[in-house]
Amino acid sequence: MGSPVAPVLANIWMEHFEANIDLQPWAVKLWKRYVDDVFCIMKGGKQEVEQLLQYLNSIHQKVKFTYELESDRSLPFLDIKVIGRMDGSLAHTVYRKPTHTDRYLNAQSHHHPRHLLSVVNSLKNRAHDLCDPEFLESEMSHIQEVLRKNGYRVDCRQPRRKPAKKHPNVARRPAFMPYVKE
Repeated sequence: MGSPVAPVLANIWMEHFEANIDLQPWAVKLWKRYVDDVFCIMKGGKQEVEQLLQYLNSIHQKVKFTYELESDRSLPFLDIKVIGRMDGSLAHTVYRKPTHTDRYLNAQSHHHPRHLLSVVNSLKNRAHDLCDPEFLESEMSHIQEVLRKNGYRVDCRQPRRKPAKKHPNVARRPAFMPYVKE
């Protein structure tokens, strides 16, 4: 997946693959895919999931699917935690792998101020984009604490602002040191 054309080829291949499968016997309610990751909701239990997996893996010798079952009515998909509500609808919030360290570019490091600001903005935007309203406050509190630990002095609880149209003034002059091998 390191080549720029790899996601395009993966999409083409998966579209071809999906056109040749029959999901009817497994009562698949939802099949959503992003490149080569599939989110699937189906009736049944682990046995039915394993039967579907065996079927999918038998179609082409080079394609091997794996699966993860929901736990506590939730399932991670990419960087989203999808949560099944009691009414049958789905909620979502930010998902972090268990190995995630919450380490980001330190605010005291000598980087351009726009790079430092982009750490704050990307975390805030991700929370607003991925979290349902009932999870947003908790995520913003988490971001506030993470940024504090990484040396930032910002208040994440401020309302989301539209980006400024002009570039901010830089109060300090950045120094750039190129990497030279050996």
